[in-house]
Amino acid sequence: MWSLYNYTNFPVVNVSFHGNLNKQEKFNDFINKWKKLYKERIPFSFVFDTKECGYVNIKYCFRMSAFIKELKRAQKQYLQKSIIIYYRGLIKRLLQLTFSIQSPVAPVYLVNGNDNKEETIRLLNNNIIPNNVIIYLP
Repeated sequence: MWSLYNYTNFPVVNVSFHGNLNKQEKFNDFINKWKKLYKERIPFSFVFDTKECGYVNIKYCFRMSAFIKELKRAQKQYLQKSIIIYYRGLIKRLLQLTFSIQSPVAPVYLVNGNDNKEETIRLLNNNIIPNNVIIYLP
C-alpha cells in the first residue's frame, strides 16, 4: 500500500507514503480515501509525510492536478489545509509541478522534514507561518 491514512487525530488526517508510486491502483486507492472524507461532509486537514516515499512517476503530478480540478467543482470544500512534509528535493519539485498546473483547493504548506518539523507544524496549527515554509494558496 502506497498511502496509509491515519484518522486517530481527526479532524487532522495523517497520511504517510511508503514505497514507489508506479501503478494506477495505488494512486486510485489514495484518491478514493480522500473522496470518502469529502462524503463525510466534515471539515478536515491533512498532514502528509513523505519520509518513506520512493519513486513517483511524473505522470501522477498531472493526475493529481486533474483530481484537484475535480475537487474544485464541489459546492463546498471540506479540506481546510494541508501540511506536506518533504525530505528530498525531488518530492518538492514534483509538488511544485503539481501546484503550478493546478492551484490547491485549500492552503498547502510545504515543510522541509530535515528542519524542525514538529515545531513548524505546531506553529502552523496556531496560524503562525514560519519563514522556512513554502505556501500554495487556492
